[in-house]
Amino acid sequence: MRPFFPTPYEDELLYSLIARYHFLTGNSDYKDTLVEVFGSRSKIPSIHFPTNIGYLCTQFYREADCTPEQLVFNHTLFPLYSPFLPKERAVRILNLIISDTKSNVQAMIGMMAGSVCSTEGLLYCPICADNDFKDNGEMYFRRSHNVQGVSVCYKHGCFLKVYRESYRSVSRIEFIRFDHRIADLKPEFLLAENTQQKLYRVAKSVHYLLNQHQFDYNQIRVHQKYLNLLNTKGFLTSKGHISQQDLAFEIHGFYDDILLSMMESGLDKGNEYNWLKVITRKPKRVVHPIRHILLIIFLSGSAEDFFWNDFRPVSVFGEPPWYCLNPAAGHFRERVVVDCKISADYKTREPVGTFTCHCGFVYSRKGPDFLPEDKFKIGRIKNFGPVWEEKLHSLLKKGHFGLREIGRMMNCDPKTIVKYTNKLGLADQLQSKMMVQQSLAPVHLKSKNDFYERYAQDITVFIKENPECCRTEIRHALPKQFAWFYRNNPGWSEEHLPPPLTKGLVKGKRIRVDWKARDTEILFQLKGAYHELLKSPKLVQITSSRLAKTVGQRAVIQRHINKLPKTTAFLKEVSESVIEFQRRRIGGVTKEIFLRKGSIKKWEVIREAGIRPEYQYNVESLIQEDIERIQLLIESNSILQNTKEFGDSNYLN
Repeated sequence: MRPFFPTPYEDELLYSLIARYHFLTGNSDYKDTLVEVFGSRSKIPSIHFPTNIGYLCTQFYREADCTPEQLVFNHTLFPLYSPFLPKERAVRILNLIISDTKSNVQAMIGMMAGSVCSTEGLLYCPICADNDFKDNGEMYFRRSHNVQGVSVCYKHGCFLKVYRESYRSVSRIEFIRFDHRIADLKPEFLLAENTQQKLYRVAKSVHYLLNQHQFDYNQIRVHQKYLNLLNTKGFLTSKGHISQQDLAFEIHGFYDDILLSMMESGLDKGNEYNWLKVITRKPKRVVHPIRHILLIIFLSGSAEDFFWNDFRPVSVFGEPPWYCLNPAAGHFRERVVVDCKISADYKTREPVGTFTCHCGFVYSRKGPDFLPEDKFKIGRIKNFGPVWEEKLHSLLKKGHFGLREIGRMMNCDPKTIVKYTNKLGLADQLQSKMMVQQSLAPVHLKSKNDFYERYAQDITVFIKENPECCRTEIRHALPKQFAWFYRNNPGWSEEHLPPPLTKGLVKGKRIRVDWKARDTEILFQLKGAYHELLKSPKLVQITSSRLAKTVGQRAVIQRHINKLPKTTAFLKEVSESVIEFQRRRIGGVTKEIFLRKGSIKKWEVIREAGIRPEYQYNVESLIQEDIERIQLLIESNSILQNTKEFGDSNYLN
């Protein structure tokens, strides 16, 4: 064992530690240092993931003082990447870092995946470096500062600076030591506070992950936690699918174009393999940790909250068991229901829960539950069950309860009571006291044969009167009859209805869409919607998606945009970016404030226009331009002489 090796500082890169060792030993040849540290003269030093660390430990440490694992977890970037890797690959990479000499760990660990903000030099915080020199008499490179995508210090929030010397400007085998004589120690900060805060939160999350040495996390477990949080925030459908478009929109609004561009993590919505879709789908690919951290901060605020809090999946109807709402059961309003099947409403796509109790009572309702009392609501009773029917039988047998009173006791309409007395063959038990039944219309429970005969006749007559009709025309003309046969006797439909049309054919003729005419029609609809949005008292951003959705042509435009040149040109012309929308909103607010008060202040415009803090930096210059423009009008007296003229000016309109 060699007698000397410098003591590593907190969060110091192993690369920086070896550079200090080379300087303190006075070695003139870097190959001598490589032999002493790694046992090889041909090894190329790696800043982020040096290998063969086991050899280094045997040369300079007793096993009781330091293990290879301690050096890996405390002085390399491995702890940042391991939670987002498949478990087997993380173990294999750890073994390669400790014992191998030639493996390309950076490629295996996914450091190249996404190519996020790669630099050609070592980074440092000027404030940290200055404090290190004052405390230790020397400076060193921190691993928390040398992560792709980290651009500010996790302690001070100032921008990291690139060290003057880099591995591109020196020999490939040279270890670059942090020399205080050539360091720029003047701190710099970003003016946009919101962007600064987001970058700072990224740096804090990176530092937190680097210092979690015994994480029991892997790619699959992290992905499951994503799904739980996405479900909690409403980005999962009732069938468990992710609303990718809504998620991308919200993340884009949370970070904005500037920050995503700085992080080289823009969201190409047309790309089925953009980083956000790859992360949130089944874990098959490795994604750079910085992009994981961007999603983590959006979902939970920080890496610490994400990894320490237990985000269990929450049902839209709460945790089981659920309440049984059978008034005839002894466990009425008790948590005994464990069977809940969730489906989507066919019109609104809202979640619908069907709750089945062991007493046979089955009910459903739309979700999600927002208030505690929502858990006791019933949308539709699908089956009353034997317990309810037995209770009804018991009440009828006693013979001294009125029909409406029984309805209140059984929590249903009197007509339902009448229906079930006939169904259960208990009509003879309706005593004379129950005269309410006489006021109701006579109840005749119709059998399927009654519906069959009447509905079959309706459809047959329609077909005779319209011999050229197709199934779609019958369905629109007789929806009730068509639906009954579809549910109860589909064989009759196949036998008696006209044969279904082949896709793309109508009555034997192939459909040819006149895309030129459709383009003109959609353009006319969009122009009308555009002018209505401009007149709307509530200002909204005019986007292609909003316009298409307003006229009900969103699917057609998205799928066939290449066949709609006029529509495409119009949407491109009128769609507003966020800044353009803020400009229009600011113009209207500035006009309104001046007409009301005769003067304008910047903070008033920001407040009344509802500019969010993250956008204030981008629009301050626009507000100032508006104020200066109005001041010029005031100085020329044109605006004071005629307020109406001011209101009609092109600028304000």
